Amino acid sequence: MNRILKTDVDYQDAVARLHELLAHELEPDSDLSSELELLALLISTYERERFEHLPAPLPIDAIRFRMDQLGLTQKELVPYLGSPSRVSEILSGKRSLTLPMIRALVSGLGIPAEVLISENQPTEEPEPVDLDWDLFPVDEMVRRGWLTAAASRQPGALRELISPVLQHVTAFRRTSHFQGPRTVDSYALLAWLARIWQRADDMHLESLGLDLTTDLVKDVVRLSWSAQGPRLALELLKQHGVIVVIEPQLPKTYLDAVTIFGPRAPIIGMTLRFDRLDSFWYTLVHELAHILLHRGKAVFFFDDFEAGMTDDLEREADEFATTTLIPDQAWKSSPASRLKSRQAAEHLARQLRVSPAIVAGRIRREYNDYRVLNDLVGHHAVRRLFPEVNWT
Repeated sequence: MNRILKTDVDYQDAVARLHELLAHELEPDSDLSSELELLALLISTYERERFEHLPAPLPIDAIRFRMDQLGLTQKELVPYLGSPSRVSEILSGKRSLTLPMIRALVSGLGIPAEVLISENQPTEEPEPVDLDWDLFPVDEMVRRGWLTAAASRQPGALRELISPVLQHVTAFRRTSHFQGPRTVDSYALLAWLARIWQRADDMHLESLGLDLTTDLVKDVVRLSWSAQGPRLALELLKQHGVIVVIEPQLPKTYLDAVTIFGPRAPIIGMTLRFDRLDSFWYTLVHELAHILLHRGKAVFFFDDFEAGMTDDLEREADEFATTTLIPDQAWKSSPASRLKSRQAAEHLARQLRVSPAIVAGRIRREYNDYRVLNDLVGHHAVRRLFPEVNWT
């Protein structure tokens, strides 16, 4: 159909043809792709002219409609609205959308802004964020190149860097999951989080749709056999909708990694504070477990592996990482489960086609003996693969 829609019959025919085309994978720039684009334009024009006299849908109705389209649960709205209780309040009409929520829903779920900003939508001031800006580690941020010396003296520069995550500060306080008992400098942690967010945004990754699976994680692990494995793993994950950012930790943050359920795509931030191959692969797969298993249970997962596993979510991610890196049956049947030897570790690594560092790391953890197999865990073999990161 390549003519203006004039009747409801025309409209229904166009919608039926649109659905027919959507059922197929069309080649870009093909005649069918052009037809699809034209149909979408004709249908949207007809709907706008035909139904413009009708009252605008309530924001809640638009959100529920998009949830039905995408098969989303209320828990999966947490990254956009801040917390499970906040989602419940929004969907029940007890709370209004704030501007940051609207921005997140527009960019993350593609709901038109004009629907969310409706006359039916009461205005509500965002919750105040009580921050003491003098407590941020500005000198260290300047030293690392996050801010210029000149910009650091301008009141708005720090706010501009932190502002993308300010809308999530409430969620950060209420629904963050921090595995680790040590007292953390929350201002340093917030500054580091903003840096991760900024660098992820600089990658200009459009919302490709997350298609992370357990099988894909196994494919990622098999890249460990390559000397360039860590870098290849990050590129593969990016192609499947997961952003991984490498950024050294700030003092008093005691951090190995963070998983962020961002509005466009999941983000993993890694510090590589332990520059070893075994640490890299365990940390990466642990964070991927959070994305696969724990979406909707928190907005942020912060991990300090020196502290040990402290709750069910972390233990679940640990079990996933452990068994994905080395399946239980392969471990139990291997001499590596009984011998702290180089030969046993290398034999199992060849069998699984993974880096010997992964097996050596498992042996060290199982025996709680970090003096053995030092030459197999890949000391100083990861950071050098990321020369673009400021390691000084």
